[in-house]
Amino acid sequence: MNCNLDERISFINALTTNKTQFFREKHHFEYLSNKIIPEWQQKKKRRIRIWSVGCSTGEEPYSIASTLAYHGLLSRAYDCKILATDLNTHVLDVAKHGYYSVDAINLIPRSYLNQWFIFCCGDEQEILKVNFLLQKHITFKLLNIIETWPHKGYFDVIFCRNVMIYFEKNIQQLLISRFWQRLGKDGILFIGHAESIGDMGSRFENLGQTMFRKD
Repeated sequence: MNCNLDERISFINALTTNKTQFFREKHHFEYLSNKIIPEWQQKKKRRIRIWSVGCSTGEEPYSIASTLAYHGLLSRAYDCKILATDLNTHVLDVAKHGYYSVDAINLIPRSYLNQWFIFCCGDEQEILKVNFLLQKHITFKLLNIIETWPHKGYFDVIFCRNVMIYFEKNIQQLLISRFWQRLGKDGILFIGHAESIGDMGSRFENLGQTMFRKD
């Protein structure tokens, strides 16, 4: 890696904001658990693809994965994969390893915590480790979402929450349009509570609470 690239990566890592937590905006995960997954199961859908955009230190994709696991979707009967992307190499490294402070236990549903997370002893304190079953269904990748997207397939669900607020309105609209194109039939888009789909509203069914289904 050359010096200029090292400096650019360090600058990006210092600039990007990475506030996150497990099951942030809880209603999104309740909708995934109570509405979307039962629909998939009723339709006997076996191939599932989910994208966590701006995944930060990994709490969001692991929250998604544990929800899927709770409903049995990470079993061999399903082909279920989660793509998790971010622009910051430091947070991606944290996400890939899957170690968190035990303070996170207050944010994780007890029924999920007991099955998909492991308590370990760190150097000075107890820490929480994500179960390998969740990790093996997630691919973490470095990606700047305003550049070319290398993946070609369609997604059933896209989580892009509290990412677009850092862009101008025209860029936000471009991203929403690109998400619409990458969502499969009846695909769902989750965005942040301070974000809007703007002029793309005619292309989605508004499900309420910043949840949208592709028309």
